[in-house]
Amino acid sequence: GDRVLLIVENDPIFARILLDQVRERGFKGLIALSGQACLELAHKVGPDAITLDIQLPDMDGWKVLELLKHDLNTRHIPVHIISVEEAWQRGLKLGAIAYLQKPTSQQALTEVFAKLQNFVERRVKNLLVVEADESHRNNVVELIDAWLPWGFRLADISVPVHVCHGRQDPVVKEAYIDFMASKIPDCKVVVWPDCGHLGIAKHWGDILQTLA
Repeated sequence: GDRVLLIVENDPIFARILLDQVRERGFKGLIALSGQACLELAHKVGPDAITLDIQLPDMDGWKVLELLKHDLNTRHIPVHIISVEEAWQRGLKLGAIAYLQKPTSQQALTEVFAKLQNFVERRVKNLLVVEADESHRNNVVELIDAWLPWGFRLADISVPVHVCHGRQDPVVKEAYIDFMASKIPDCKVVVWPDCGHLGIAKHWGDILQTLA
């Protein structure tokens, strides 16, 4: 189907400029002039990427970004901020892939949409968290979700997980993990030692290396 890019912009004139750029790249463009409209379209349409203005009429753009990145259905969507505010570090910390400050140039906008096109055309991979204890798995998922690089999404599985901990027979565990991964396309399985949240944080750099 068509690649869809959602433009979230307070200024209708600038939104139209962005829309022209989007169409030149072969995307189908949608415009949301408010934060609430952005959230509704993000859920209804599931855009491939979003450009986000921070100064929106109904809610702070930071809140919109936070809601997008904490929702299982939208957190994988790459968000590129385009705003007059000087807060690029905050944007990246909250999960945006890049930040462009207004006023901007035609060349800068061209580079923004070239970058978004490259991101969209990458194949998104699933990351399967293997953990026998459902409560602990949920805690782990919540912990690492903010650290997950773009290009990966946490896999949602319907098959219950029965084995995973380090004491499980390694042959049985490996076979089970292979079975689980086969249920999910483009899946990457990462298993870490039973080391608690601090241990996961400590080993996260090693985990990221395995995702390359």
